[in-house]
Order: sequence, then structure tokens, then C-alpha cells
Amino acid sequence: MSQTLARTGAMVPGSPDGAPRLTLTRRGRFVFIGLPVLLTATAVLAALLVFLASGTANATSEPTAQVTEQIVVSDGDTLWAIAGEVDPGADPRETVALIGELNELPGGSLEPGQRLVVPVISEG
Repeated sequence: MSQTLARTGAMVPGSPDGAPRLTLTRRGRFVFIGLPVLLTATAVLAALLVFLASGTANATSEPTAQVTEQIVVSDGDTLWAIAGEVDPGADPRETVALIGELNELPGGSLEPGQRLVVPVISEG
């Protein structure tokens, strides 16, 4: 009796040289076939989601031209007062932040005679 027969206990038809043929169980087929297919499908889905998300971000992040005007700061003017005049219906914190960005104001302090660029808010 050969070693192959002693280990398996049964004769499995194999190759002509007498080596037993490899048979896969259900779990083995999943590991060698199903798992790579599942991983490939997941990678394709992830790439598709990244591609679609980047297209959406590009479509919404294009800069829009903002209409602005220049004003001259008077004695006693504050950013809060100017923001209230520029857009009375908006949250003044947002308008103050926008005026600060447009003018690159480091500390938010104003000097009389200083020129400021402020947004023009259209009614309607």
C-alpha cells in the first residue's frame, strides 16, 4: 500500500503519475472564487463612489463672482454697523466675516477714511 492510500484511505482518480486529484469543498470554492470576486466588486464600487463624489464637489465649488462696492469709513463706524447697513436681514456675524475676508482685515479695527470693499446684496 502506498503512502497516498494510507493517508486518504480511498483511491481518488488522479493524474497519470498516481498523485491524487485536488477537490475543493464549498468553503474552498468560496475562498478561491467568491472572495476575489467580492473584493473586486467592492473596489470597483468604492472607486465609483469616489469618482461621483469628486464630480459633485467640483460642480458646486466653482467660485461665483460677487458684486461689491467701496465705502469710506467715517468716524465712529464699526464693522457691525456697516454689516447691518449692507445686509439688514442677514446675521451680522456672517456679513462681518465676509467684509473681513474681502478686505483682509487682520484685527477688524477700522480707521476713519479707510476704504472698504463690501458686498452688494440684491433685494429679491
